[in-house]
Amino acid sequence: MARTCLLVLGGDIRDDSLFRQRLTEADRVLVADSGARHLVRLGKAPDVVYGDFDSLTPEELRLLEEGGCRFVRSPAEKNDTDGGIVLREALKQGFRDIRIWGALGGRPDHSFANITLLQFVFLPECRELGIREEEDLPDIVIEDKGYSIFLAKKKQWIEGRKGDFVSFFALSSEVSGFKQQGLKYQPAGDRYVSAFPLGVSNELTRERAWIDWREGVLLCMHIHSS
Repeated sequence: MARTCLLVLGGDIRDDSLFRQRLTEADRVLVADSGARHLVRLGKAPDVVYGDFDSLTPEELRLLEEGGCRFVRSPAEKNDTDGGIVLREALKQGFRDIRIWGALGGRPDHSFANITLLQFVFLPECRELGIREEEDLPDIVIEDKGYSIFLAKKKQWIEGRKGDFVSFFALSSEVSGFKQQGLKYQPAGDRYVSAFPLGVSNELTRERAWIDWREGVLLCMHIHSS
């Protein structure tokens, strides 16, 4: 079974029940600075907290330390984001199944930055980690109550329920040659372009859908029906 790493950022967490489940399932829990507050609230401690720690109170730091947490300090002014730091660490440690919580909510620029982190695997430094081809791409999923956000893979099955919304967005200028089974809509010209959000609110017509395309980088937002 693939080892799983849970990354916790400082945004909103709406589903404590599922979050607790992910904490139990994870082989390792890495936290970006103020994301540690989510674990303190639940009486939990992560394996490692990364950051400058200026957003955590002395009491929170004490509780984390008593829980056995390790701290890795980074400067307040740095050429990186807290989310980027923990994602890089998870990949360096060999994890290829990564769940990210607390990525959305709060400041919109932070939410957008965390979504763009999903493209980190295409940076040259990831080639040193053995991530070179489409089949090498790790599963990195931003999730919380009712949604999951991830980079889609070619020839991928999307599991869900009939009536779930599945929105697609081109992160490259164009995603061409798109084809699918089990979705309500096929895009005009079999393509998505970054300048126009044509792929929003597609819909599963059965329990699972299959997607493939020829060129481009495709983001998927799966909105789970209640």
